Amino acid sequence: MIDRNQIHEGMLVRNGEGETMGRVLDCEDEDFIVEKGGILSGGYMVSYGDVKEVSGEEVRLASPHEEDAARRAEGEAEIRPIEGLWRAEDAATYGDEGGGGF
Repeated sequence: MIDRNQIHEGMLVRNGEGETMGRVLDCEDEDFIVEKGGILSGGYMVSYGDVKEVSGEEVRLASPHEEDAARRAEGEAEIRPIEGLWRAEDAATYGDEGGGGF
């Protein structure tokens, strides 16, 4: 298993086939959030147990077969989609499109 301290915000995340999934948005104790597209387009909660390797500024996840093995071995490793990510730092500009106000 990868040390969670190797993963930080902004790192590029690729799946087991090398395709880009997005960038690390936030690191939590058991999982990290991968932002897919803009702040409201969703993303993924990824268990550190699904990480195959960290190299430079990239996180490579295990292939689907390796992910299945990790889930069986650890009983909790998984990638869970999440919709409509929202970050606190976006609150200052959210809804401020110049169309009037209160």
